[in-house]
Amino acid sequence: MTNGKEADSDPIAPVAFVSNKQTPDVAPDVIIDAVSAIDPTPNEIAKASPPKTRAQVAPAEPILDVVSFNQKIAKRTSRYIYRSWRVDVENHLGVNAEAYLEVEWLDADGFRVDYSNESRTLAPGVNVISDIEIFDREENDRVHSFRVTEIKGKKANETMLGISECRDKIGKRTRRYVHRSWRVDVVNNSNKSVDCYVEVEWLDADGHRIDYSNETRAVAPGTNVITDTEMFDREENARVRAFRVVKLNER
Repeated sequence: MTNGKEADSDPIAPVAFVSNKQTPDVAPDVIIDAVSAIDPTPNEIAKASPPKTRAQVAPAEPILDVVSFNQKIAKRTSRYIYRSWRVDVENHLGVNAEAYLEVEWLDADGFRVDYSNESRTLAPGVNVISDIEIFDREENDRVHSFRVTEIKGKKANETMLGISECRDKIGKRTRRYVHRSWRVDVVNNSNKSVDCYVEVEWLDADGHRIDYSNETRAVAPGTNVITDTEMFDREENARVRAFRVVKLNER
């Protein structure tokens, strides 16, 4: 991504995210015996019991880790505020992983104002996950902080679908709107027809989602062209810097 000026940026100090990486010395394994509130033998000297120990088990390496996260105001209307969020997630598996991610916005007292979640298939390495949540003006005024509340992952199932090409272009302009047409060439490597769900998105210079489009189609063996059109207002279109496929699933 190229660096660019934030669109109506509204920085908020994030709440610290606790990594799911753990080390044994963070919380030592200590066993404390329960002691009665009444001493039945007050004149006797208590003998110290031998310490009890348990074997330490090294925690498994996490499948996913949050590298960074942030959010900003992407759009305002007379009634609503559109908050765009971005979380960079690292996949440690070395193969594709199915990821579930949840974020939330809190008020000044630490109570939830709203939340958003997303499920994605992530390639090995660092992946950008971005989405948009809509707030009414009263909700938006109460937002004080933003954080990641849940992240979990597992090895992705094998898929017979792949992508040979994806691109978009401006197909039509009006006084108020710009119509962007997109095309994804999906390869079905099986010998039978498969129901396919494809989702694409447009990002701004900061890697935040501007808009998205999706389509479900039956794809025959070989290469299949899936195309559709999404409408942007002129302000949104001016912020578009990147286009990509974010989901390709068998249904």
